[in-house]
Amino acid sequence: MTSDFQTSAALLIAALMLAFAYLHARFRSVRTLLWILALACAELQAVLVSIADKAALAEHSTALLWLNTVGESALMLGSTLFLASLSPLSFRLGRFRILFAVPYVIPLVTYSVLYYGINPYLTGSTHAGHAATSTWLWVYAALALWAAGVAFVWSLQKGAIPIWIATLLVGLGGAFCLPALLHGDAYWPILVVQSGNMAMTALLIVYNYRRLSPGVVLTTAGFVAWALPPFLLLPSNHLNSFVALTDIILVRGVILGQVLVAVGLILLVLEDEIEKNQSARHRERRVRLELEAYGRQALTARSLEEFDRGTTQLCAMIAEHSRFAAVAILVPSANANFTIAGYAGMDGATAGALDALARRLPPSSFASSAQPLVTGSGQTNGQTSDQSNDLSNDQISDQAGEQETDPTRPGPIGRNLNLDFTPWLTPGDDLERIHLTRIGAVPLLGPENTIEGALLLTDARVPLETLHADDLLPLEILAGRLQAARAQAMMLGKLIQSERFAGVGQMAANTAQQLNNPLTVILGYAALLLESKLSLEDRPCADAISLEARRMKTILGRLSQFSQVNTERFNSFSVPDLIADIEQLLRPDFLRHSIEFRLTIAPSLAPVFGNANQIRQALLHVMQWAVEKLQRVSPNQEKAIQVEVTASDARVQVLIRHSGPSILHPEQLFDSLSSGFSSKDPSSLGLGLCAAIIREHRGNIAATNTKPTGTAILIDLPTT
Repeated sequence: MTSDFQTSAALLIAALMLAFAYLHARFRSVRTLLWILALACAELQAVLVSIADKAALAEHSTALLWLNTVGESALMLGSTLFLASLSPLSFRLGRFRILFAVPYVIPLVTYSVLYYGINPYLTGSTHAGHAATSTWLWVYAALALWAAGVAFVWSLQKGAIPIWIATLLVGLGGAFCLPALLHGDAYWPILVVQSGNMAMTALLIVYNYRRLSPGVVLTTAGFVAWALPPFLLLPSNHLNSFVALTDIILVRGVILGQVLVAVGLILLVLEDEIEKNQSARHRERRVRLELEAYGRQALTARSLEEFDRGTTQLCAMIAEHSRFAAVAILVPSANANFTIAGYAGMDGATAGALDALARRLPPSSFASSAQPLVTGSGQTNGQTSDQSNDLSNDQISDQAGEQETDPTRPGPIGRNLNLDFTPWLTPGDDLERIHLTRIGAVPLLGPENTIEGALLLTDARVPLETLHADDLLPLEILAGRLQAARAQAMMLGKLIQSERFAGVGQMAANTAQQLNNPLTVILGYAALLLESKLSLEDRPCADAISLEARRMKTILGRLSQFSQVNTERFNSFSVPDLIADIEQLLRPDFLRHSIEFRLTIAPSLAPVFGNANQIRQALLHVMQWAVEKLQRVSPNQEKAIQVEVTASDARVQVLIRHSGPSILHPEQLFDSLSSGFSSKDPSSLGLGLCAAIIREHRGNIAATNTKPTGTAILIDLPTT
């Protein structure tokens, strides 16, 4: 009757395995594959036992010997596969990572083959529990120590089960096996290991899934029944204290446990998929609401400065709707590095420390020190490693419940980065003190994927390992919109500035034309007055009229020049050579006013195509403006002018920065015809002429205040 019951159970398990195989084909994970293989090993053992019972083989026949050998070895392999599926811990061997289950199962399968097949064949004793000779006992002891050592090291790894529980179970198993080996009994250790594997698997089910569901309950109960002490299941002629009826009940309990395991594992897969679908629907709804919130935000401005002033409100909106409670927006600064334009969810000290670091953060940092923040396979709250997609051959998770990687899946999805600030931290940096050395970043990508800023994200509301790529998709879309809006604001600002310059030039031309004729009359009458006989009191007045009229004539000539900046006589020239000439020209002023001049020039700069005299005039005027500003500082304050010449993307940037007082509205520095020269050059047209020259050379000019004091002017010129 027991044999018939076992045959029926084997057929039922085979049918359940077909359903399991269908689920694996649909959802595909390494864990379900290992479960199918483990159930197949158990099914093979049940079939071989049924064949042995039905065929009525002789007790000492070779066929019975090898049926038992294959069946018991398959059962041992299956129990280890269950362990490997729920505790995929590994160690590194050279360039490879190897599961602990591999060196653990090798001695166990070898032990089974030797005990059930080789040793009985050589000794002529084929029944279970035969005594081992001293030579074979040493072999069994060596294999047992091998497996026990691997199991002990395996239990010391951080996994789903607390380390103390895992090591306690391994120690108890060794305590049961050691006395048996010392008394020459090699049968007990193999039974205890099989039972221990099933008991550990039941414990792993509880710790991995941590929920009360039909799948967890049935699977745990099945493994507990499967792990019933094997010595209770021995035939009655080996343990006479148990009656035959008890043996039958226990055997059927184990067989029923195998069926419960098969049913429970199928339910676990279905429950996980239901939870995934629910999490996906919840995530989809949250992402949709986040996208709607971002879509309602108007990203328009008339200039780049106006746009950046509104980023604080944008950061507050992101902190309210995204998965991150603290947000900052990183944008390019005047010195070709970065600065924090706006922030929310963090205090001013943290934002200041980020801004100080951003000013020394090169664009290459986004490639050299960044890792993906969220990869293609993510997890949601409550998911285990079973719920991720696959285990990689090159990288197997070192922690149960940790995200696993599918080798067929592409790498990081999206542009999200985990930016490491450590290489740019200074000793005693505030960011290091508050342990903010890594931060999430969604880059703002310009043409040809150049980094033109980033959304900095920290204080995640959920653990980072639970995030999916979809969770950052709204931020990536917003980053694209943000960069496009900034580029549009920059172009609009340039257009407005260009129209303003054109209007100023037209006004200058009209003013010069309208004033030139009456000024000619004034000069003529002044000359007549000087030629006539004037008294000593009147002659100085006539001289003043003539002098001021000629000065006005000069100013009108400059106005005409301002309105007629042209591109004649363009050729290639070296910007560093122009700056060297200007340094020689202004060196007496530097020495007279105790100004420190610092010059930094990048190597291998391409020549600029344009009018060298006009560019020299523009650079000289900016330098003279900086000198004039430094004359207003107190004697004990630093007086320095720093010039940096760099190149990127077929353009040359010249940054001229002084340490004098800052100006109130740097964005309006180039608006007027006269930009504030006190008395040194009353005929100067100011920085407006410089801007006109740079504009006619297809370049850009911008001004910004620097910290703690000073102003920087960035001139950008094309090389072709």
